Amino acid sequence: MECTILGSGGCTIIPKPLCQCHICVEARKKSIPYSRGGPSAFLHDINLLIDTPAEIAGQLNRSDIHQLDYVILTHLDPDHTEGFRVVEQIALDFRSWEAYPEKQICLLLPEQLKDRIGDIRSQYGPVIDFYQDSSFVKIQTI
Repeated sequence: MECTILGSGGCTIIPKPLCQCHICVEARKKSIPYSRGGPSAFLHDINLLIDTPAEIAGQLNRSDIHQLDYVILTHLDPDHTEGFRVVEQIALDFRSWEAYPEKQICLLLPEQLKDRIGDIRSQYGPVIDFYQDSSFVKIQTI
């Protein structure tokens, strides 16, 4: 099974914004692998993205990934979920404001997160409701 580690910086990316410590300065100069985004991985055999840190769009764009079928969130801490909006970026046709049916993503949701996924909210309510209603994602509880 082929796996790509997209980010391994943990809850703090490296370099930290505005930080001038020697680690962050070196990471800015040398880039990857010295610079690291939030925690995420991709399993190529099944097109599965594990976690969506805030930097996930950039992580995906610099990788050799061309299709995303599944997303799994390991837990709901912000460093694992802040980039979940990437499903909208992938599935939405901005010309028609409708979802591409063939790009709908299956969110594999662990049973223990099923009742808490709605806690991720915007001013319009639970984000997951919007993404389901817009056909960007479908949920499969595991």
